[in-house]
Amino acid sequence: MISAVLAHRVAFGTFPALDDLGRPLAFYGETVHERCSRRGHYEAGRNALAFDDEGARASWWLLKLGCKGPQAHNACVMLRWNGGGNPVEFGRPLQ
Repeated sequence: MISAVLAHRVAFGTFPALDDLGRPLAFYGETVHERCSRRGHYEAGRNALAFDDEGARASWWLLKLGCKGPQAHNACVMLRWNGGGNPVEFGRPLQ
């Protein structure tokens, strides 16, 4: 993320637009929910009810298991770490 901000500065001569907490809007402008790979399950009304149920194994939405994605502005869905994934792909709700 730091390299993206610096690349923007070099390319355009200014820093990218920031949110009210000073974070780049390109990464923090939308909620985690808006970029979530499980969003289609949300729209279809499919929620996992336990971490080991059929819904969890099928990558259904994790709201009922504590996900704060609809309220959280974070870059975790966009960034890859721990073997190339993110918390959502690893089956953990953003808390």
